[in-house]
Amino acid sequence: MIKRILSGCLVIGIVAAMIGFQFIFPYSLNIIMALITATAVFELVSAVGLRKNLTFLLPSVAFALAIPLIPNQMYWSMVTYFLYTIFMLGSTIYHYKKVKFKDISVVYGMTLLVTTALNTVSLMRYLNPQHCMLYVVMALFAAWIADAGAYFVGSFIGKHKLCPNISPKKTIEGAVGGFVINIGLIMLMGYLYNLIFYGSQLSVSYLSLAIIGGVTAILSIVGDLSFSIIKRSYDVKDFGNLIPGHGGMMDRFDSVVIVGPFIYLFIQLLPVIL
Repeated sequence: MIKRILSGCLVIGIVAAMIGFQFIFPYSLNIIMALITATAVFELVSAVGLRKNLTFLLPSVAFALAIPLIPNQMYWSMVTYFLYTIFMLGSTIYHYKKVKFKDISVVYGMTLLVTTALNTVSLMRYLNPQHCMLYVVMALFAAWIADAGAYFVGSFIGKHKLCPNISPKKTIEGAVGGFVINIGLIMLMGYLYNLIFYGSQLSVSYLSLAIIGGVTAILSIVGDLSFSIIKRSYDVKDFGNLIPGHGGMMDRFDSVVIVGPFIYLFIQLLPVIL
């Protein structure tokens, strides 16, 4: 648990540095998300067992690296999607009967999902440049707070298994605890943002924050369990070992894959800053 906490503090420090760089060099968010996405996709391809097959690995990692760097360029994004699809189809034809179609489908589908979903974090910069980092931090921490809250509550009072066949350590008590904690801390995040940076001069919708906290707590579980199924299907404990106590980059961002797109879409309907 201590290793997990220390690694969590390191991740928080990296996010804090990302926020600082964002004010100095706004495009740094895109670069950081590109590196995170490419690393996550690399781990996915490795988990499937195609790490040594460069005709699948390189196009997937290149695609994951490119999309966050051109998040607001629809034409070039579509070109990138098209080229990646052509490369994967060509590789599938070339490796027919040598590589399982199921493995190719998982790599292609999950690369598209992970890259497109995590790209919404970069896109938040273009929604509202003034408050974009609040949304970015929410997209990251809404998933992590719910996960951490569920972990700690479940560790102390968890008795009833949530999905024992997929994730034996998850409990119903932990999920409820994470749900409540997430709502409270997301609302607190909005309050502190307004207080510290704007002297409480902003009009903040705490209803929107409460909805974000509640929904993302549920979505984080969905994301975590979904990627756990992939790990179980390929008999791997974690996608990687980059972050001690947490696994790999994909293990840390599996919930963000679901939470990020939700927040990106939600704040355009019910803004947090009125």
